[in-house]
Amino acid sequence: MYIFDSNAFIAASRQHYGFDIAPGFWSWVCDGKLSGAASSSKWVKGEIDAGNRPLDEDLLKQWASVVRPDFWLDDSVGVASAMGELTAWVTDPSRIYSQQAQSDFLESVDYRIIAQAKAESAILVTSEVSAKDSVRRVKIPDAAEAIGVSCIDPFSAYRALGLKLLAA
Repeated sequence: MYIFDSNAFIAASRQHYGFDIAPGFWSWVCDGKLSGAASSSKWVKGEIDAGNRPLDEDLLKQWASVVRPDFWLDDSVGVASAMGELTAWVTDPSRIYSQQAQSDFLESVDYRIIAQAKAESAILVTSEVSAKDSVRRVKIPDAAEAIGVSCIDPFSAYRALGLKLLAA
């Protein structure tokens, strides 16, 4: 299973898969054929729903409201355990993260979605890249790797899931 981070959707709506030029992409994500193979978290939906956004993200918010409900996963039993692993890892005194970086991470959707991916034995789809020497921000790939969660970039996930967009 692939679990998508919000940045995969935000970047898609702003760049390669704008709602006006690639509606097939958004239909494909909603397609019931991907049920059980691709999903995201209710926390990601909350992040998409939050705040005032430019038009592309307003359309993203509208899209998120009509996606099949089982796409947005609730926390499962294993999420709390995975969150404990992440907390121990990020607050370990040997880590170089600032206190603010630790606090920000432990309050973030990133923290929850990594834990969700661990609990579901899923691959996490994100546009973030590793920054092991970062002091000010905990990056998804680094925290995910620390607890045994694999990350993949969105385009690799689309290929693995069989996305084929046909020209009109």
